[in-house]
Amino acid sequence: MSNRDFLNDKVFPYLDAVKAGFLSDLDPHGPGSNGAYTLNCPECGHKHRAYYFPGAPIVCNRINSCPEGRAGISIWSFLKNQGYSQSEIFQKLCDAVGVKPESDGAYTPSAGAIFQSITRKAFKPSDSEITNFLKDRNLKVDDIARMDLGYYPSSEYLQKALTNEGVSITEARDLGYISTGNPEAENNCSQMRGRVIGYWEQANGNLGYWGYLKSGSPKYLFSSGLDKTKPYRFYSAHRVNIVEGTIDRDSCAIAGIRVMAIGGAQLNKAQAEYLAKNGVKEVNHIIDTDAAGLRGGLKTITNALNAGLTPFITFLGYCTDDPDNLRKLGKYEMLKSAIDKPLPGDLFAAMVHSKSLAESPVFDLRYDLALARSSWPKQFAESYDNACSLTDMTVDPVVQGLNSITEAVVFDKIPKKNLLIQLEDLISRLKNG
Repeated sequence: MSNRDFLNDKVFPYLDAVKAGFLSDLDPHGPGSNGAYTLNCPECGHKHRAYYFPGAPIVCNRINSCPEGRAGISIWSFLKNQGYSQSEIFQKLCDAVGVKPESDGAYTPSAGAIFQSITRKAFKPSDSEITNFLKDRNLKVDDIARMDLGYYPSSEYLQKALTNEGVSITEARDLGYISTGNPEAENNCSQMRGRVIGYWEQANGNLGYWGYLKSGSPKYLFSSGLDKTKPYRFYSAHRVNIVEGTIDRDSCAIAGIRVMAIGGAQLNKAQAEYLAKNGVKEVNHIIDTDAAGLRGGLKTITNALNAGLTPFITFLGYCTDDPDNLRKLGKYEMLKSAIDKPLPGDLFAAMVHSKSLAESPVFDLRYDLALARSSWPKQFAESYDNACSLTDMTVDPVVQGLNSITEAVVFDKIPKKNLLIQLEDLISRLKNG
C-alpha cells in the first residue's frame, strides 16, 4: 500500500486534528451540532472564518478574499507550513489515530484532492452561474463553506489544470474528472459544464461528485461510476441521520444539524450494511413528504432491520416537502425539533397504514406495507400490528398480504375522517408515556 493510500485509508478518516492538538494556535471552537469546528483561517488569519470537519481539510468561508483558504488546506499542508518534515508529519498523523507507520512517510496528494482544490477555486460568487445558483437556492455566500461546493467550468479546463498538477489524462478519465474523448464511450463530464458540484467520498477512497444546474437536463447529475454505498458526508455515531438529496444534507449542515445523504428515496441494502459495519446502531431517515418518501421510508425500515440496525423515521409533515425547503423558509427550529423526535419504525409504519385509509389513493400504500411486513422480524411485525390495532383499524388484510391495491376497496366502508389525526395523537401519547 502506498503512503498516500495508507493515510487515506487508515488515518484521515479517523483524524480529529483539533483533539490531536494540531490546530490549537487557530483558536478552534466546537464542534457544533453539525460536527464542524470554527477556527481562525491559517491562510488569511481572519478570526473564526474557517471550518474544519474531522477527516477533511480546513476551508475558509471568505470566498472572494481568500482563494487559497477557500480551496481547502489539508492537515498535511498545514503541518508542512509549520516547518515539519514529511517523515515528521507522517509520524504525527499516525500517532494521532494510533496506527503504526508502514514506511518513511513520503506523501503526494491524490488526484481527487487535486480535483477538489481546482474546482473549489473555480467557484466564484461573482460569476453569473454562481449568482443564479445562490439566488435560486436562497443561499448566502457564507453558507458555501459549510456546504463545501465547487464549480465545474468544462472538461477542457479541468484537463489542463489537472495535468499541470501532475495528474495523468488516463487517471483523470478513469476517475470521471474529464471527458473520455471517445463519443462512443463518453462519461457524464460532457454534461457537467457549468454545474455547481459537491464532493462524494467513495468507499474505495476515490472521490466522486454530483452536479447541479437548474436549466440542465437532468437538473441533478452524478459523476460516472459514482458508488453510493458510502453515504454522502458519512459519519459514524450510535444514531445517524440520513436524508435523500445531497442539497438536503447541506441544508441541514447550514442549520447546524449533522446528517448524511443516501442519494435516493430509500436506504438501500449495501448502504445499511456499510453503516452497520462502521459502528452505527440506529438510523433516522428524514423522508420527503410525498408518496415516494413514505414508500422509501418503509424500504429503509426493512433494509435497516435486515442489517441489524434500529430504524427511526422523521416525517416532516404536510406542506414542508423536504429539509431544503424548510431551510429556505428559515424554519430551522422546526427542522431541528422534528429530527430530535423521530418516530420508531413500527409507529411510522402504522401511521402509513392510517394514511392509506384516510387519504387519497395516491397515499394508499397497503400493498407496500404487506410486502414490507412479510420480511420484518417477528417481534417488529407484531409491534406494528399492535400499533395498528390500538387505533381500532382492521389489519388482517395487511397481515395476509394483498395481490393488488384495487382489492382493498372494502376499506372504503371504514370511516376515514380524522383517522390520521387520531393516530398522530396516539403516537404522541405513546412517546410521552
